[in-house]
Amino acid sequence: MDSSSHALSRIDAALARIESALPKRLAERDLLATQHDALREEVSQALGDIDALIADASEGNGK
Repeated sequence: MDSSSHALSRIDAALARIESALPKRLAERDLLATQHDALREEVSQALGDIDALIADASEGNGK
């Protein structure tokens, strides 16, 4: 096998490894995006709750 054939074989093998890993990586990306959205919602809710507490405390102090 000459060097160009060997190089092509190595490229084909690398491409096969990448293609076999792709579905798992895409699933991990989708899971991470879902978790990120959920965390963003939780943080938004928590900040809203804190804002409401501050507003209630301010009103209680006559401000």
